[in-house]
Amino acid sequence: MLDQIRTKLSPPNFDNSPQDRREAAVLIPLTDQTTPDLVLTRRAAHMNSHAGEVAFPGGKKDPEDLTIIDTALRESHEEIGLAPRDVEVIGAMRPAKSKFGLMVTPIVGVIHPEQSFIPNEEELDHIFTVPLNYFLDNLPTDIHRATYEGKTFEVPCYNYEGNIIWGLTAYFIADFMNQIFNTDIKIQLRSNQNNK
Repeated sequence: MLDQIRTKLSPPNFDNSPQDRREAAVLIPLTDQTTPDLVLTRRAAHMNSHAGEVAFPGGKKDPEDLTIIDTALRESHEEIGLAPRDVEVIGAMRPAKSKFGLMVTPIVGVIHPEQSFIPNEEELDHIFTVPLNYFLDNLPTDIHRATYEGKTFEVPCYNYEGNIIWGLTAYFIADFMNQIFNTDIKIQLRSNQNNK
């Protein structure tokens, strides 16, 4: 599976020119195995934003981050104790805008299958893994609908061992599976505004 992922993903190529938009990045960590696991986190219940939500490690781009890759690696180190030297960055997915207006770029990286993690208890309740095959073998348990800037998004929702995966995280997973494995996970977007 990793060979297929490496083939389908282009190496990321980001310059360090100033950006006009607010940016963020998440790391999609995959374990280096025949059947990779996907590493996810659950945000702490006391957080001001995204409390209790399942997410990839990541966050806003800081001024000291030269590229958006640096953002993904720095945030992963801060949140789950994953050192940048322990991540082989193999590509990037299409960015998407969060409900807070951040343009979020998912960076795909490979890590050792026995990699240990240290959760930042101020930000996280839980770190867990999901076999990538789960998203090939299981249909979404529900569809999550959200409206943003006059558009309605319909994104798959999964329940993996009591962890509800929805929102932008589920969108990135579905987009990843569709791009790499040619699945047909439905991601719909329709405008609520009348065409003139």
